[in-house]
Amino acid sequence: MRLIERKVACEPKSLDLEELGAPRHEMALLELAIRATKWPRQTSRDHFRRLIQSSGHSSACSLDAVAIIVGFNFINRIADGLGVRYDVPKPLMTDTLVGRLVAPFITLGIRGQVAFERKEIPHQPANENLERLERLFGDYRLGSLPRFFWDLTDAPHLLETQWLLLSASLLHLQQERAIGGAVASAIHEMLGQVGANELRERAERWCESMPYADGLARPSAVRNFARKVGESAFATELDDIERLRSHDIPDTIILDIVFAVGVWAALARLERLADALHDETPWHPLPVDS
Repeated sequence: MRLIERKVACEPKSLDLEELGAPRHEMALLELAIRATKWPRQTSRDHFRRLIQSSGHSSACSLDAVAIIVGFNFINRIADGLGVRYDVPKPLMTDTLVGRLVAPFITLGIRGQVAFERKEIPHQPANENLERLERLFGDYRLGSLPRFFWDLTDAPHLLETQWLLLSASLLHLQQERAIGGAVASAIHEMLGQVGANELRERAERWCESMPYADGLARPSAVRNFARKVGESAFATELDDIERLRSHDIPDTIILDIVFAVGVWAALARLERLADALHDETPWHPLPVDS
């Protein structure tokens, strides 16, 4: 991870993870996660697809990998957007001798606390979740359900999670329309930067139903904050949150703002990766190199 931190600052075309020494199929998934997180727009659909195939997994396992990438995109953005900082000494978070020596022991400690066995998660069938998502998009006048959701029928648990998160984000912002319009405007802009065109079209309709009051101090502060969380959540500081509080925006609303941006940012990555999984030709994973 220390090497990765140093490398992800480089340009997308020059990303090289060979010196990590991991098997090629593992590096393919690692590069997939990095590109989906940092450079989704600059990475083509074909490049995403090659990385998925190079992992050597079936389409079902690839869907699981996509779900993990999307999940961490969501939860990390929430933590960063709320100004949460890790209680880890700075030398351990950088590419130093101390960091390289201690990192394996930290990893072992974490693995000892996490149960990795496969679990059966209760969920509704895929068709029922798709119907609920269709109704949700219709209720909020967002248009038809984007096509990429229909490519996730083999992952009903992922569909159900997206329905739960998306319905919560829409409901909360609908209750505070002036703030909701500012957040919707920022999300619409972010979706364009990620290259999630289907979602961007739906967000445009969302903006039309909740116009953004440009020029007013309170909505402008909300929009600037939402843009920062969407584009570079890791750079969010407590001062950004205090700035919102100075406009009499309570912490519950700030949480709703960060939550909504996190949901749509994760959905944007899901659209790009699901599109890479979608193909009319049969799925043939590439052989795995040991």
